[in-house]
Amino acid sequence: MSAHCFDPKVGVTGGSGFLGGALIRALGADNVRCAGRNKPTGVPNTNFIESKMTHRCNYMEFLLGLDVVVHCAALAHIMKAEPLLEYGNANTLLTVKLAQQAAAAGVKRFVFISSVNVCGTERDEVYSIHEAYSRPTNDYAISKLEAEQSLVEVSKNTHMEVVIIRSPMIYGPSSKGNFRKLIQLVQLGIPLPFGLSNNKRSLVAIDNIVDLITVCMSHPRAANRVFFVSDDDDVSTKEFIRRIGGAMSRRVVFYPVPLWLLELAAKIIGKEEAVNRLFGSFRVDISLTKEVLDWVPPVNMHEQLYKTFKAGSGEGV
Repeated sequence: MSAHCFDPKVGVTGGSGFLGGALIRALGADNVRCAGRNKPTGVPNTNFIESKMTHRCNYMEFLLGLDVVVHCAALAHIMKAEPLLEYGNANTLLTVKLAQQAAAAGVKRFVFISSVNVCGTERDEVYSIHEAYSRPTNDYAISKLEAEQSLVEVSKNTHMEVVIIRSPMIYGPSSKGNFRKLIQLVQLGIPLPFGLSNNKRSLVAIDNIVDLITVCMSHPRAANRVFFVSDDDDVSTKEFIRRIGGAMSRRVVFYPVPLWLLELAAKIIGKEEAVNRLFGSFRVDISLTKEVLDWVPPVNMHEQLYKTFKAGSGEGV
């Protein structure tokens, strides 16, 4: 982990989730206070405060005495009649209320886990933090961008520092979402239609984003900044699946299917966004993160994948 030291008075939201749980384990469960619906494994009862984590709750009991709050809790992948309202309540209003109460409680720094999706649509160029791309195209990304903008205002009007980390897809042990779907494709053992995939996507290993978070908790130059995070190793969907197969000791066979045919099939069954994620390019430039924080990703993709599958055993997934 990072050589940067951090104050042990740390609070983590979303501790029972994939990222929050990994962060708590890295920091040491005894040293972290967490809030959420479920108590994370290994966290003492005295360090856990049960909360529904909604914008209507009062979080002062959780926040008092903390120096740093890392806000990992978020709502994603919902299928409801009013997704923007649901995302807004969970990802924007909750974040703002938590930050305001944190500032009032004397918290010195608030680290917010955002998403690269706030930048906008997928494209062939590389997103740079120096550029002002803020064109989210789905309700989840809109809620994250609005939370970012509100946090900037909270920081301006209080003494609390804010750090925003924009993350791409995170993969590692116990990861769900798209990473698990790719694992399931490999496990099927059938030829996959990705032979013509030549896109490039930024991804981040769970160990890498956890390490960056620990740096951002205390690094003086992180204050009131926005950072991208990734493995600094952009890969095509085909290459990522091939590496997953290698870590699982499974041979993956690809066959060439024209992208237009896949897009047509996806449109017919209403899965256009899924195809865009699989075959579209979305890359971020982390040079500013490395320069400002003197940080480099501590693990590479091969190391994280082999750790995830324990050299092909399939455990930990």
